[in-house]
Amino acid sequence: MLKKFTCTVLSVIVALLSAVCVTAASKADFSIEKADEYFTLMNGCSRMSLKNYGSDDVVDVIAYCGLDFSSPKIMFYLSMFYIANNIDTQKMAADPEYSTQIINNLNGYLLKKGIENKRASEFMEKYSGDILVKKLNFSTVGAYTFRARKSVAEKMLDDSNADFIIVGTGLVLKECDVNADGKIDIKDVKTIQSLSTESVGGNREDEQKFLIYSADLNSDGKININDATLLQQKLTA
Repeated sequence: MLKKFTCTVLSVIVALLSAVCVTAASKADFSIEKADEYFTLMNGCSRMSLKNYGSDDVVDVIAYCGLDFSSPKIMFYLSMFYIANNIDTQKMAADPEYSTQIINNLNGYLLKKGIENKRASEFMEKYSGDILVKKLNFSTVGAYTFRARKSVAEKMLDDSNADFIIVGTGLVLKECDVNADGKIDIKDVKTIQSLSTESVGGNREDEQKFLIYSADLNSDGKININDATLLQQKLTA
């Protein structure tokens, strides 16, 4: 399970790094705001997903504490790495082993160039005693996969050193999977029925945005019985 989880996460990190590398090489505009928006949705999805676990449950976690892409030095090295290695971005997205190797090579390359990721170092030092099983460790790129208790993952979601924390289905966002359990079924209808615009407003910002994304089926900016009815109709169609 952890192996499959570990391989799958690379698609997100690869997509981000590929976009940055291509941008650096082509001098195109890279919008970190778009990445931040997606990260926010993933964090919100993870918050919902964690509600499906017991307080003492151990969960698979992906943490990404990215480098500063506004740094000209980092962008220069990313572009040089991309050009020198003739990276196949499509293959990276489709082949976990290839993408793992590329990220590992990039991690080593940046390390040799003296690039430090202080955010990642501070993050891992803070939670070193709480991580139960370590898997991938790309300290310079800032990507990690491991197992930890639910309570630890919840704390990580509020840590400013992490761009995103993925638990459960947070990797692949699905409209209508409101409770983020990987399935779209009657439980999602019931979750929507229990929600209202007022109750959503009381949640964390990332969770609120995820709920609007996943539960606002008629795109009116509200979550109410109309959305629950639409989902129920879809399930019975």
